[in-house]
Amino acid sequence: MNGVDYIFEIAKLGAQLSGAAFVGWIAVRWALARYKAEKIWDRRLSAYTEVISAFAQMQRVLAEWEDVAITHRDPSDDETSQLRQEYDVAEKSIRAVQGIAELLLPAEISSILQTIERDLYRAAQGADTWFGSIDARWAVIEEAKTKIVKISKSELGTA
Repeated sequence: MNGVDYIFEIAKLGAQLSGAAFVGWIAVRWALARYKAEKIWDRRLSAYTEVISAFAQMQRVLAEWEDVAITHRDPSDDETSQLRQEYDVAEKSIRAVQGIAELLLPAEISSILQTIERDLYRAAQGADTWFGSIDARWAVIEEAKTKIVKISKSELGTA
């Protein structure tokens, strides 16, 4: 083997090694980018799920309160306390997601979550009767839930 062949073989080996390293670098970058995108998608899905679940819980409690009033049932103090606690936990869940919403979710979702507490308060205080209060809060929750479900399906590609 002469010197030219030797240099040519080393150049081929260097080119193959460089090509393999470049392809490996590209593959790792692509895999990492995909992993990050999937983690963000998962976190968004989790935030949407948490908010929708909290809305559903609030509506379940409102329905129970309405049922108690319609049937003129006198719930025990424990039952009343438990329903109030479930409603409060759902409201706290919505507040907890607000920070995540500002980072990961569209601005419209963040805006809905920031105004829901105020809207629920106004709905409860603006009603003339207990039934009116329940219906008004139900409507606020339903409107927010409908908007969030529509946006989430579009954003997550599940529509």
